[in-house]
Amino acid sequence: MLGHGGGVVQEYEYLPMRMQPKDTRGDLDFGMRVDLGDLGEIIPEELQRVIDAGTSHIKPTVIYRAWRSDKLSEPMIGPIVLQADEISRTRDGSSFEAVAPYLNLTRTGEAYTVDRFSMLRGFL
Repeated sequence: MLGHGGGVVQEYEYLPMRMQPKDTRGDLDFGMRVDLGDLGEIIPEELQRVIDAGTSHIKPTVIYRAWRSDKLSEPMIGPIVLQADEISRTRDGSSFEAVAPYLNLTRTGEAYTVDRFSMLRGFL
């Protein structure tokens, strides 16, 4: 299946899954539990590719979007960027919790850096 993400055509592969939200979207602790019905075929291979590339220290990013069935030109919700903390295998496939990325120990959010927001230089 092909879809548009930011003006770029992207290819998606069907995979049976179930998503259960942890909390409301307006909360900084928003997250979801994702169960993938891959039966040990896809996720273990992808995890091995991550290990082989030496990038196992980087947490996977989950980009959540929801569309209305009668309006597929743009998402109704999202994109919401989440981070998969720990991927576990179950007898039915794989599962993980996707949560807002933790930037420090007490809160989540977006890091404002001088590289991204040059106008901050005047306040330093």
